[in-house]
Amino acid sequence: MSVESTILDRIESEQALPLNWICDWLTTVDHKRLGILYILFALVFLIIGGIDAAVMRIQLIRPLSDFVSPQLFNRMFTMHGTTMIFFVAMPLVFGFANYLTPLMIGARDMAFPRLNAFSLWMTVFGALILYSSFFGGRGFLDGANAPDVGWFAYAPLTARVFSPGHSTDFWTLGLLVSGFGSVGTAINIAATVLCMRCPGMTLGKMPLFAWLNLIMAGLVVLAVSPLTAAQFMLLIDRYLGGHFFDTMAGGSAVLWMHFFWIFGHPEVYVLVLPAFAIASEIIPVFSRKAIFGYPVMVGATVAIGFLGMSVWAHHMFAIGMNSNVNSFFVLTTMAISVPTGIKIFNWLATMWGGQIHFKTPMLFCIGFLFQFLVAGLTGITLGAAPVNWQLTGSYFVVAHFHYVIVGGILFCIFGGFYYWFPKMSGRMYNERLGQLHFWFFLIGFHLTFDFMHVVGLLGMPRRIYTYEAGRGWDVWNLIVTIGVVFQGAAVLVFIGNLLWSYFRGEEAASDPWDAWTLEWSVNSPPPEYNFAAIPVVRSRRPVWDLKHPDDPDWKYEPAEPFNHTQNKSEDVVALPAKTPWPVALALGFALVFAGLVTTVFVSSLGTVLALCGCVGWFRDVLPQEKHEPVITVATPPVTTNRPQIAQFHRMTGHPHRAHLPLEIHPVSAGIRGGLAGAAAMALLTMIWTSLRHTGVWYPVNLLAAGFFPDRVTTSQLVAFHWDALMVGGVVFVFATVLIGLLYGAVLPMFPRHPIFLGGVAVPILGAGLAYGVLGTVNPVFNERIDWPGFVVCLVAFGTVAGVVVSRCERIRTWQHLSFLDRAGIEADRAVDQAGGRDA
Repeated sequence: MSVESTILDRIESEQALPLNWICDWLTTVDHKRLGILYILFALVFLIIGGIDAAVMRIQLIRPLSDFVSPQLFNRMFTMHGTTMIFFVAMPLVFGFANYLTPLMIGARDMAFPRLNAFSLWMTVFGALILYSSFFGGRGFLDGANAPDVGWFAYAPLTARVFSPGHSTDFWTLGLLVSGFGSVGTAINIAATVLCMRCPGMTLGKMPLFAWLNLIMAGLVVLAVSPLTAAQFMLLIDRYLGGHFFDTMAGGSAVLWMHFFWIFGHPEVYVLVLPAFAIASEIIPVFSRKAIFGYPVMVGATVAIGFLGMSVWAHHMFAIGMNSNVNSFFVLTTMAISVPTGIKIFNWLATMWGGQIHFKTPMLFCIGFLFQFLVAGLTGITLGAAPVNWQLTGSYFVVAHFHYVIVGGILFCIFGGFYYWFPKMSGRMYNERLGQLHFWFFLIGFHLTFDFMHVVGLLGMPRRIYTYEAGRGWDVWNLIVTIGVVFQGAAVLVFIGNLLWSYFRGEEAASDPWDAWTLEWSVNSPPPEYNFAAIPVVRSRRPVWDLKHPDDPDWKYEPAEPFNHTQNKSEDVVALPAKTPWPVALALGFALVFAGLVTTVFVSSLGTVLALCGCVGWFRDVLPQEKHEPVITVATPPVTTNRPQIAQFHRMTGHPHRAHLPLEIHPVSAGIRGGLAGAAAMALLTMIWTSLRHTGVWYPVNLLAAGFFPDRVTTSQLVAFHWDALMVGGVVFVFATVLIGLLYGAVLPMFPRHPIFLGGVAVPILGAGLAYGVLGTVNPVFNERIDWPGFVVCLVAFGTVAGVVVSRCERIRTWQHLSFLDRAGIEADRAVDQAGGRDA
């Protein structure tokens, strides 16, 4: 049979019956369709999880409410948390990564298309197993059916004694099945980014979206695997009489907490890194400027990935860990704020002086910047073990967590919806409805979670289903619930906007935002094959190069070897064939596990179906992978919407864009500055303490005080201790290097007075903040610090670090004039005369 007849038969079958259309979606291995299925699945469960939250808030709107029973409240609490994390947030980030990553790196599909489909359906069937508990479980109290042990399922609540029936088993099996899908998707994303990039796209020229999703994929593999192991251990406890988490038989309930939170807190970074990726694409485009400090953004992302795996136990400060462990996790929790702060500074620097377009995607990202900053500050507050011990059981923690998940992650995801909706659907969204959605959601968010901090500080415990009147919580809970109404209305406006725009919206061009990454170089929506010719790139903004061949970005980026020729368009492209076997294998696996809570027949049926899926899958790929031919269509060249500049700029001489050289400091400069400042600070501290007759070992012992809480007397703090010297030295070097890195990233933003800002203003503000926090949290420790000397030493550190950083070698990059002109950086005349083309 000829290729042309095969293609015509395929097109006729697709248009024949709605049933064929459904089968095409069920059997697809196209990354774009799978990404859309992920997103639609997440939107359905967003509504379900939102209903769970609304039921809880209605119950708490007034004291002693009986809107729902305690049993139902516990079920809603458990299902809301589980749904929002595992079946809303993770599928959303996987959906965007699936759809966009191959397009951004110039690939035609993911590295493993069938694994991609299998992973999606494992997630879907995991959710179905969990929600089938409403019809087949009996939980913590008689009459309950869905899981009611909390979304964290702490032991011993999950033991047979406290959780009879199968409600907890449904929770365990649902997350176990979906966990296999999550790990499969993560492996696929990592393999795609590392192995499928188009010619010329080195790691240094890869979009930040791809970089952040690569780190996210690594975190998923590292974080979900311990949770999966813990789920198997829990099944052994419940079905085979094991005692992993049974404290009465020698097990450990704390062991479950470690397993869960070694997943739970890295999971925050699993979700927030894709949100950062979305913001890193939207903010530059709507600021009309390239991202500020691309290398530093990549380095900060990698740092978050490493540090994110070392902070989990700050969720466990109140369980009785020893002071050494507490101090370690306090330090790592504080340390991870540094790379996160670098990102916020870089986004602000990108916006600074830009021509900002306040479209709906940009509004959501601006809201994200403010709210994630507040979430970070409350996170640092909770990172201090004494404060955490006081607040960990209150609604303050709930408010902080939702500030991260909703105020940070969900706001960015909403921005991503509006930004890429024209690309995915081929239609423009309604801008008025989009802005109405933003303002409704912003108002509702702040009504709910701002005042939830207040009720937490007033002592309201979390996880309670009612409360007595007269405790000062009544009005605050009413306001919090009113905010939920606004958020629900906003989500309805959002869904209505998507539906109306998809069916009635204006047709979208291939590049409605005048953007710069490769997905905007193809039609909207993209064809099945993505690119008729695999693109060849030479810079971080390849679409800019296509629009401006006489003034491309690669002339201003660090030179790299380039020997690639432009690929020719192919008339027919071979793509992986549709196949039912991934969905059959996923259904088989799900039924095997579901048989544990139903009958042996279900497991037997699942085993047969899984074997058939395995055989069919092998026949699809061996001895040669099955493909389907697809005819390509010519794509019109991308053009810019920006009017051309007819005259040369007065400073740069550039005909199209105003570019100036920007000197930024490499990572090594920050390390050097931090170490030099540390040496100056240590010397000055020794002199100061000697003059004050407290001795040179006094500040060292103070630095190590968290590890040796028994050393509180003045004589003990003045004496020499080898262990305190080692610990204090490590803490001091670690802290100063991190602060030096922060200086290296931030000082280019303040070109007029970097030494004054870094050496005087920031240390004084930091000392004032530390004095206020310590005075509230630990007044005794606060009294032991010589604050005038501390401020003088900080100023010395900041001044020396600023001088060293400013005098280190610099990297020349390029930014748009508007930012640099306002910042006051002088133009390099030699480069100006050459128009920047020889730099």
